[in-house]
Amino acid sequence: MKRAILVSALMISCSTFAAPNHSDQWAGFYAGGNLGYGSGHNQDVGNSDSWGDSIGGVVGGIQVGHNWQFDNNIVLGVAANLNLSDIGDDFKNSEHNQYDPYDGSADIKQNGSIDLLMGYAFDRFLPYVKAGVTIAKEDFTMGCHTGNTSITNGCNHQFNSSASNISAGLNVGAGFQYRVTDNLSAGLEYTYVDLGTSSVYMGDPNYPDYGARNFNTAYSTTTLNVNYLF
Repeated sequence: MKRAILVSALMISCSTFAAPNHSDQWAGFYAGGNLGYGSGHNQDVGNSDSWGDSIGGVVGGIQVGHNWQFDNNIVLGVAANLNLSDIGDDFKNSEHNQYDPYDGSADIKQNGSIDLLMGYAFDRFLPYVKAGVTIAKEDFTMGCHTGNTSITNGCNHQFNSSASNISAGLNVGAGFQYRVTDNLSAGLEYTYVDLGTSSVYMGDPNYPDYGARNFNTAYSTTTLNVNYLF
C-alpha cells in the first residue's frame, strides 16, 4: 500500500514537471524589428486644382513593448516603434490637365507610434487589435516648369519650393504573433494611419498670396514583425 502511494505521488510529481504552466507565456518585455510595405493617399485639400496622388513605399524599423497576460488568457500590452520609410511619390499635374505645369512630391521618411494592444492567447498563437498615436515627418516639394506642358497656364516664373512638417494622427490595426521558440515570436501586422492635415508654406512667385498649403495624408502598412521575448 505504501509502495502504491509512493509510486502515485512520484507519477503526479513527474507529470507536474512535464507539463509546465503556459498561462503567462506572453507576459513580459519584448523587442524586435519589422519590415513591410505602405501605401496611401496625399492631397492639397485647400487647392481646388489639386488632384491628389497615391503614395507608397517600403517601411521598416524596430519595436519594443510589454505585455500583461491574465488568467482568462486576455493579453493587454503597450508598444512603441520607430521606423524609416520610403512612402511617397512624385507628381505632375499635367497627367490630369495637359495645361497645368505644376509638379512636386510628398514623402514620409520617418515615423513612430505608441500603441495600446489587446489580444487573446491561444497557447503559442496571439491575435490582437491595437490603437494608438503616430507621429511622422512629412516632406513636400512644389514647383512649376514650362517643359511639363506644350502650352503653359500660370507659370510666368519657374520655381522650386519645399517644406517639412511634423504631423500627428491616430492609428488602428490588427495582427498576430506566433511563438516559434520560448524566446522568439513572429507574425504579421496591419496598421491604418490618418495623419490629418499638415499646414505648410511654400512660396509661389506666380501666386504670392497663395503660399499656404494644407496636405491631407492617410496610409496603411503591412509588416512582418519578429520579436525576442525576455
